[in-house]
Amino acid sequence: MKRMMIPVLLLAWTLGLGVMTGQALLPMSSAVAQGAKARQQWEYASLIVEDLALDMHWQAGKTTLSSGGDVLKPDDKRSVNELYRQMGGKEQDPTLGMLLNLVGQDGWELVSYTHPSGAQLWMFKRAS
Repeated sequence: MKRMMIPVLLLAWTLGLGVMTGQALLPMSSAVAQGAKARQQWEYASLIVEDLALDMHWQAGKTTLSSGGDVLKPDDKRSVNELYRQMGGKEQDPTLGMLLNLVGQDGWELVSYTHPSGAQLWMFKRAS
């Protein structure tokens, strides 16, 4: 069941991104059609934190980073630490807050948070 959660969350994220992108492409008013203005381009990323922090996953574009959790010995600190190090963090004993600060320092802004059964899904965007 846990292994099915990540593909389901990624599918939901992809569908949501498609809806947001489709809405962004629709003209807001006739004033938009008159001028040829450059549109802001965005990149999107997701942070998936499985319940009990068994695994954490970061996906941005073609980059996917994951912390390997141990079902027999769940350890949220180890999962945060592993993902934090993969993302370039250098501090000792990082917390989830420190991981989120690292994400923000790279220009990512939180745009949504959901907590469906089994995992937390954090969605981010930044100017590309």
